Amino acid sequence: MIWERTGRCWRMRWRAWEWMDTICILDGRLCAVWMHLILMCIWRSMSMVMRKATVMRKVTVMRKVTAMKMVTAMRKATGMRKVTAMSMSTVMRMARMRWSRHPHPHVHRNLHDIYHIIDRLDSNERVKEMARTMFRIVAEAESKAHGLPVEQVHFHEVGAIDSIVDIISAAVCIDNLGVEDVVVSALSEGHGHVHCQHGVLPVPVPATANIASSYGLKLHFTDNDGEMVTPTGAAIAAALRTKDRLPSSCRLLKVGMGAGNKVFKQANVLRAMLLETSQEEDRTMWVLETNLDDCTGEMLGLAMEMLLDAGAADVWYTPIHMKKNRPAYMLSVLCRESSIEAMEEIILTQTTTIGIRRYPTERTILERSEIQVETSYGPADVKVCAYKGRTFFYPEYESIRRICREQGVDFQTAYHQARMKAEESRQD
Repeated sequence: MIWERTGRCWRMRWRAWEWMDTICILDGRLCAVWMHLILMCIWRSMSMVMRKATVMRKVTVMRKVTAMKMVTAMRKATGMRKVTAMSMSTVMRMARMRWSRHPHPHVHRNLHDIYHIIDRLDSNERVKEMARTMFRIVAEAESKAHGLPVEQVHFHEVGAIDSIVDIISAAVCIDNLGVEDVVVSALSEGHGHVHCQHGVLPVPVPATANIASSYGLKLHFTDNDGEMVTPTGAAIAAALRTKDRLPSSCRLLKVGMGAGNKVFKQANVLRAMLLETSQEEDRTMWVLETNLDDCTGEMLGLAMEMLLDAGAADVWYTPIHMKKNRPAYMLSVLCRESSIEAMEEIILTQTTTIGIRRYPTERTILERSEIQVETSYGPADVKVCAYKGRTFFYPEYESIRRICREQGVDFQTAYHQARMKAEESRQD
């Protein structure tokens, strides 16, 4: 529909192919009836915008004064007394300008609400646990900043849908790639102030500073004006980081890069590299040791169980005599460098020691794999090791133990049959 002027008369003409592009022609001398029709067109356009902005199916109230303000704004924006052509896309843009301050409702979620969203994910438990850890880190930082219990902390920017997607996407990515260890370099941060729902805050904002302080994240301050490390990014880095430095030797598999929207003096780019450690790196392990002369047998047993559950390669006790001729035990733990911190925490909290020794050690390991064989007593897991062309088969203790308990057979018979089945499977 368009308006055309012929002499002193105005007439309305329909053009179906122009309806979506042309709404009307405005003139200061239009009569009230024409202005009413024009306002109806504007109301309809504004209604469509408000439906998207407020997620409502129907906008029932639109005052005429609002439409008049929009017409005035259009005239001022174009610098013309007469708006000769106004496309629907222009009206939509003006409407977005009108409501740009609140494009979507602010939703304040607490940690329980976030956990409820995560629990409904169609994903595995590892992804969910990583996502929970990231949000818990943010909640603890906000709790410290506001002086409130974690349960009473309400997320603002981090509670928005885009931040939830960012965190869960990072967890899904790490899980899909099968990454075991993550090395996080120093995070470049800017200076100055930022505007948020809490007002004007210094950079780094309190939540980011608390996360970096609590989890040992290194910050590299630059002369860029603005925030470069957000609480969401700091939480992801803190939750995923397992090592402080890159391995001495590795193979670079893939490289991914992502650019931010903000423009700084340096490139606003985050780079991720997927590395595969060499066999030399796998040979290097760490030994943690401590002497214990005042621990009970129950404490020692529990400490060993917890260390093995946390990923220790091996744990053992050695009887020793300490000063003042005291009988004691030396606790030794074999682990990877990335597990040292977790191992030391267990030792310091679950035993009576007040200090731990540690040193690197080299080891020679055989190529190994696991297979499952079918015996007359049921399935059994067997470890297969190879060395210089020779192959060795070692049935797993837990499988043999289960067979003995369920079938009432002796250990040697079950062990021998599982080993023979494994050798036969390799020959076939």
